[in-house]
Amino acid sequence: MKTNTCMQTSLSGNVVPMRKERLNVIPGIWIGGKTYWMNSGFEKHIPEEGISVQLKQEHIHSNIRLINVFITNHEPRSLSVKLLFQHKHVQAANEHISFISPSENVIFHLADGLIYLVNSHSIDRIKGSCSVQPYMNIHSNNIWACSESGTLKYNPMAKGNAVSLFLLEFQFQGKDTIEGKSWIISSDNEDELLNLNEALLKTY
Repeated sequence: MKTNTCMQTSLSGNVVPMRKERLNVIPGIWIGGKTYWMNSGFEKHIPEEGISVQLKQEHIHSNIRLINVFITNHEPRSLSVKLLFQHKHVQAANEHISFISPSENVIFHLADGLIYLVNSHSIDRIKGSCSVQPYMNIHSNNIWACSESGTLKYNPMAKGNAVSLFLLEFQFQGKDTIEGKSWIISSDNEDELLNLNEALLKTY
C-alpha cells in the first residue's frame, strides 16, 4: 500500500505533497555573546534574557519549505538580537558540496542529484551575513570570528558534513515581536530555483 504525506498550506488552502526532507533547519538566537539553539520543539523561552522564540514551518509548494521564526522581547528595554538559521544535510556524504553564491546572495547545497537553494529574509533586520562551515564548528561554538560581537567566521565553501549559516541582526526598542524567515528550495534546475527564490523575496 502506497501513501502520500500531505500538508495544507496557509497561503492557498491547497494540499501540497511533501518531499522527503534532506536538510535539517535549526534556528538559533545570539544575545550578548551567548548562543541559544532550538535543537528540539517549536518554542523556546530564554527567561534570563526576557526573550521567547516560536518556530512555524510551511510547505507552500512541493519544492519549497518555509521556516518562520518569531522573536518576542518581553522587557521594556532596547536589545540587540541576532537570529541564526543553520541548514545541514540529514545524511551527510563526502560528495556533498555547500557554497555561497555571491552573485545571487544565496547558499547552494548539492546532494543526491538535486540542488538546494537556501536563503533568509526579514523586513525588520538591520543587516545580515552568511557562512558555510564544517558541522563540527557548531558543537565547539567555533562558528564565530568574534562571539562577543556576534560576528560569523566567514567561509564560502565546504565539502561533506557541512552546515550553512544565515545571520539576521535586529534591534528591539522595547516590548515587541519581530519575524525572520528562511526557506529551502529543491530542484535539479538552477533557473527554477532562482525564479522561485525571486518570487519569495517579492512576496515576503
